[in-house]
Amino acid sequence: MTITMTRDAADLAPWRGLRGDAWRERIDVAAFVRDNYTPYEGGPDFLAGPTERTTALWNQLRTMFVEERRRGVYGSPGTR
Repeated sequence: MTITMTRDAADLAPWRGLRGDAWRERIDVAAFVRDNYTPYEGGPDFLAGPTERTTALWNQLRTMFVEERRRGVYGSPGTR
């Protein structure tokens, strides 16, 4: 199934600056990504560290991982 979209100035306004035409004529996500993807070549400086809540949860899981390795999968029958 092909869906055709109209193409007048009002329709194109939100797409200013985006490249490619195939995705403008029909729904084509792959073409849109191919035409408009720019790889990130920067470093990890923009990443934030874990929150206190994430760290607390991870510490709790670490102890659970040890127990899981000893007993098997958590929540499986006969392991509680």
